[in-house]
Amino acid sequence: MGTLIASPDKGTKFLKADIGNKTYILEIADTLNKKGNGLSGRESLPKNQGMLFTFKNSTYHGFWMKDMNFALDFIWVQDNKVVDITENVMMGLEPFSGRSKHDKVIELNAGQIKESQIRIGDSVYFHK
Repeated sequence: MGTLIASPDKGTKFLKADIGNKTYILEIADTLNKKGNGLSGRESLPKNQGMLFTFKNSTYHGFWMKDMNFALDFIWVQDNKVVDITENVMMGLEPFSGRSKHDKVIELNAGQIKESQIRIGDSVYFHK
């Protein structure tokens, strides 16, 4: 399975999710600080790993790529269905969002949407 994402926070939680034709290990951004920092400042993200952001309300949540060292793919999720995808996002200061309301966002290494054949309308299965 490989090495889990390195994090200085020993309370970091992970969750497995089936998306497209792969299973990913997702670090859960479950605090305001983790949501604000995301993957910023990290040197890389191991293959088949990512970050999951969950929100109490369904709307157009904004993201930005401040202090990012690598490109990401974004999967915008509503009710455990892919409602939008944004591929190969590079570092930048301009906020952006999906084109559909969403209650979850998954960040993966750039290229994973294509490699896993993830499409709008796909189900996302979160392991318990």
